Amino acid sequence: MSVDPRYYSGARETQVVSRTLQKPVAFRMILPCSNAHMKIVHCHVNWLFWQMITLVRFPKNLILSLEGPNTVPQAPKVLYHYTTQTGLLGILKTDSIWATKIHYLNDASEYQLALDLASEVLRSLLSGEKSTKKRRKVKALLDNLRMIEHMNVCVCSLSARRDLLSQWRAYAGGTTGYSIGLNTACIEAQASRQGFALVQCEYNERTQKELVEQMVVESLDKDFNTTPSRIDPKRPRTIIALPVGGDFSVRFAQLAPMIKSPAFHEEDEWRLVSARGVDVRKMSFRAGTSMLTPYFDFSLGTNKASYLSSVTVGPTPHARLSERSTQSLLAHLGVAQPVQVHSSKAPYRAW
Repeated sequence: MSVDPRYYSGARETQVVSRTLQKPVAFRMILPCSNAHMKIVHCHVNWLFWQMITLVRFPKNLILSLEGPNTVPQAPKVLYHYTTQTGLLGILKTDSIWATKIHYLNDASEYQLALDLASEVLRSLLSGEKSTKKRRKVKALLDNLRMIEHMNVCVCSLSARRDLLSQWRAYAGGTTGYSIGLNTACIEAQASRQGFALVQCEYNERTQKELVEQMVVESLDKDFNTTPSRIDPKRPRTIIALPVGGDFSVRFAQLAPMIKSPAFHEEDEWRLVSARGVDVRKMSFRAGTSMLTPYFDFSLGTNKASYLSSVTVGPTPHARLSERSTQSLLAHLGVAQPVQVHSSKAPYRAW
């Protein structure tokens, strides 16, 4: 794992030297490279052996294929992004969508939920472990959590539900909002080019804990460096940074955004997640309610007819007029049929 400060918040001007020590994991999956292209790592695994090792599992939606039956859930053909009138105009005019740094999403506790789970699992292991070597490894992963907390993990929220009352209330901005239908195949292709992955959120608390436990056990089974970073005595402005904890940080950063409170189960959320920390130089900033909000401009491509499936007008007293103005906007932007325009049936009044 690289600890280049460009990929973390609060970075100072410090030169960082990283040395990658880890080998690829023992199955076939997509791993985003630093140049935002995708690399496919192939490892041959005996299928019978794979079935026996039930603890070896990576976040379910990041697995591309296995040497045997593939039970990875398929995303719906269309996913929906709820936004305001201003958001709709911005997305369609720039052909991009905001992937916000996860710490700045509406629910500030989201990332913390996964961190607390991991910390609980690791501390439980530490309390019952007598081996000095294994205790050192567990402590290294605990220290690693503090680094993970500051990674520039960016997320764009989508829903499998086109017309959901709770989404209108949360994201319509107090006025008529929009639900933008995006073709999943298109955004998955764009995600692979930009170092992102499309994942399904997990709301079941028992499954959440199992996922974290499995990742922790799998990480501890590997050999990795347990020596913290240190200052190079010959170059005081240089940190010698070996990847403490191996690939634990990267894997956790991919898993954590999947974990959500059961209270949000109705949203049926899928997320575009940056698989590694985003370089701060590639991020943008927008004005928020109480602070500046960092985000990554996720490109949807230049062909609107390719990525756009539908637009649903949120609850409004002027449904028919709103449909017409939306159709006019699409025509103005040169979007041809068959992009459909719908009106919400949700019983909600924001006016």
